[in-house]
Amino acid sequence: MSSLLEQTRAARVAERKKRVRGDKISSVVMPVVGIGCLFLVWQLFIVVNNVPAWQLSPPLNVFQSMIFDFKEVYMNHVVRTFLSILAGWCCACLVGVTAAAFMCNFPILNSMLTPYINFLCTLPVITLVPMMYVFMGVGQDVIIIAIILQSFAIVCLNSSTGFLNVPIIRKEMMISLRATRRQILFQCYLPSALSSVFTGMKLSAIFATTTCVSAEVNGSAVGLGALVITAKAYSRTEQMCGAIIFIAIIGVFFYMLTDIIEAIFIKWKD
Repeated sequence: MSSLLEQTRAARVAERKKRVRGDKISSVVMPVVGIGCLFLVWQLFIVVNNVPAWQLSPPLNVFQSMIFDFKEVYMNHVVRTFLSILAGWCCACLVGVTAAAFMCNFPILNSMLTPYINFLCTLPVITLVPMMYVFMGVGQDVIIIAIILQSFAIVCLNSSTGFLNVPIIRKEMMISLRATRRQILFQCYLPSALSSVFTGMKLSAIFATTTCVSAEVNGSAVGLGALVITAKAYSRTEQMCGAIIFIAIIGVFFYMLTDIIEAIFIKWKD
């Protein structure tokens, strides 16, 4: 009987490994196939409807522009947007998790700050950017501050949800062992809430990308958002589409970066 159980167990393990391997392959192949189909439909639409290049550039022209004009046209804008998102997103994650930790440890502070956190989550900070430009001047600092304001609230909200949903038995056990408040935070609250923290970081990466580009569109002279406006003024649709694709690549990069960090820290997640 034991040998039969071992055989069935080995078969289940092998089947599970095969399924996981297939899922990993499909998670890479299928998005590539989908993107290829999208560009094919894009090309066919232009050919069938005889769309002029100044209205919508063909995909081949866009890729040629992205490759051959990268250093001259795109590089400075890509670097500026990437660094702005990186600085604002990292600060937002740090401030958001720290604020959530304080709010969950001090109920009075939680009651005081929760309405403002909800307000920042629902308010499009981009509506404040023109006023910030008037008050602080046009520059990268304004963009980074806008990213922090828009992104940290979603990190704080998700982190707070994770901290508040820690099983009560874990907290009672830590208290019974006479753990300090700091030990309870780092050895009980934070490990239990990591999944919610990383969910907030993923969402904040999306918010950071959209806020950065929107702020650049509103008044910056450098950045992919500014490049879109400049290319639109001169009907350079291949540069417009190239800038949009670079924005998407940067956004996906930060989202996947969070996914990788989550996989490193949460090894027990299946």
